[in-house]
Amino acid sequence: MKIIKGKTVGLLGLAFKPNTDDLRDAPSLDIARALVARGVSVAAFDPVAMERAKSEWAGVSVKYCQTAEQVAEGADAVVLVTEWAAFQDLDWEAMAKSARSPFVLDGRLFLDAARLAKAGWRCARI
Repeated sequence: MKIIKGKTVGLLGLAFKPNTDDLRDAPSLDIARALVARGVSVAAFDPVAMERAKSEWAGVSVKYCQTAEQVAEGADAVVLVTEWAAFQDLDWEAMAKSARSPFVLDGRLFLDAARLAKAGWRCARI
């Protein structure tokens, strides 16, 4: 298993599903907790659920970003957690240039893998 301590992982989407701020049973919380417990810095962005996450997850050390693009800045990996339509239209090429390691884990099988590859990202889909 690769050592991830000291790495930075960005989370795109915090809500359980797009177009809501519903955090009940959202996998993002479990992902953030697991990463932080392993010494990973976590950056996150969600178009709607940020304020609710800040309130409900006060004990979890997460850096909340103002934009989805900021999640990629210096990141060793980016994880798509919630399939917000706006995430398909991001400037993935510019984001790849700002990432330390342009690797995206598409946890929703939502992003266009060919487009990501063309933009410079390595992509895994689960």
